[in-house]
Amino acid sequence: MPYVIRKLRNQNLYSVKNKITGKVHSYGTTLQNAKAQVRLLQGEGLDTQTVKQLVDASYTHPKNNIGNLVLDKQLSTRKAQVYHDPTTGQTVVANRGTTGTIADWTNNLAYMTGLYGKTGRWKQAKKVQKKAVAKYGHVDVNVGHSQGGILAHKLNKRGLTNEVINVNPASRGHHTLKNETVLRSNYDIVSGLQRGKHVHSFKSSMNPLTAHSTHFLKGNAFVGKGIDNETSSQDLEDYMKAFNIKNFNGVFVKDELPELNNGFYIINLNGHSHWTALLKDGLKYYYFDPFGFVAPKEVEKAIFKDYGRQVHYFYNEDQIQDIDTTSCGFYVVAWIKHMNKKAKDKTYQFEKFLEVFRDPKHNDRILARLL
Repeated sequence: MPYVIRKLRNQNLYSVKNKITGKVHSYGTTLQNAKAQVRLLQGEGLDTQTVKQLVDASYTHPKNNIGNLVLDKQLSTRKAQVYHDPTTGQTVVANRGTTGTIADWTNNLAYMTGLYGKTGRWKQAKKVQKKAVAKYGHVDVNVGHSQGGILAHKLNKRGLTNEVINVNPASRGHHTLKNETVLRSNYDIVSGLQRGKHVHSFKSSMNPLTAHSTHFLKGNAFVGKGIDNETSSQDLEDYMKAFNIKNFNGVFVKDELPELNNGFYIINLNGHSHWTALLKDGLKYYYFDPFGFVAPKEVEKAIFKDYGRQVHYFYNEDQIQDIDTTSCGFYVVAWIKHMNKKAKDKTYQFEKFLEVFRDPKHNDRILARLL
């Protein structure tokens, strides 16, 4: 009779299920609920009115509440306000731009001459940011305006934020990073040199002072989208070729799996974004989901088609990907790359891969090194 061997977290032993029923786990419901919550969680952007209020408040008096965001008075300064949503866990930092002080204009001069990293303004912003990360575990979005846009961009380059939404940021012509969104008015001179894929221009007044303000932010549209690490089926096939995975059998949607042969399969679970992987090695099947779920019934059905023979089925219960990220495709590529190495004991090889990762909130950095 076929049986499942399930890996237990942080233990060198296995529990064996001798009976397989129609539904081993309610995987679909669990994943669906989790994905439905993602847009309410960290690093998923903000609406334009929240962005406008954050920028405007940074110049006047910080508001105690902006929507569901609550001002952290302990961490905030006049130049960098920290907000936290206690319901969703989202943490946002608003970096103020230039005011009429001599110090601020000196900072602008330092930026133009490439010496901004030595300014007190930069050191203070970095200090507040690190305190926010230490307290909440992450900063999901940095909002910056004018000189505040310089700060948000530099903090992002240091890996201290998940996403940046800048409004008319000061720029010497640098390109936005992949997880940065720029909203600028078309007559704003300060942000005129800003370049990048996610730079959006809006019609505004020709008055330079009005053009540089937040007046052009109308409506309540959602802007930003968090770190964009999503991969397409073509991307994944290209990676398999790049890493020379010769026993790769293709990319499939879970309910369109063919009869399984030895080798690797990349499986899409929800029709567009969540990727998992399967390795068939004789009568041993190794299934990997970065979220640590058992295979859905469609995949199990394909695995247990070898009825009448003993099928060894391994999968991870360790969650290594943060639910807030979209990097599952890259975890799958890293797992296949690792499992493709020659090894007598594939089970042990699977375990060693999982042991590399520690905390889902920070595992993307480990993933980047692996790839």
